[in-house]
Amino acid sequence: MVKGGSGERYILSSVNLTYRRIAELLVEAVGRSHRVRTLPMGLFRTAGAGNRVIRDLIGHARHDDALVPENVELMGRHVYYASGKAERELGMPRMSAAELITEFIR
Repeated sequence: MVKGGSGERYILSSVNLTYRRIAELLVEAVGRSHRVRTLPMGLFRTAGAGNRVIRDLIGHARHDDALVPENVELMGRHVYYASGKAERELGMPRMSAAELITEFIR
């Protein structure tokens, strides 16, 4: 790693978006015309709890499991983050969300 510290974490987006808007940008970036729908939080809570039970039963917890109760609760909140640390320490330029997603898709 040329810049940044080992073990450090960085927010790489300079904008705050809802999960719905991120999904819309992803659909646009891949060139599809698909309507993004919103699901009730109760459905996500049930899926998160079910995923936790399955993980516990099979004894296999992966570090990248996103759909667990703790993450589901964050999905339903309006939480904002800042990319100032990445801009300062990594010299990362500000980019629009559409640019970031398009770059990610490539």
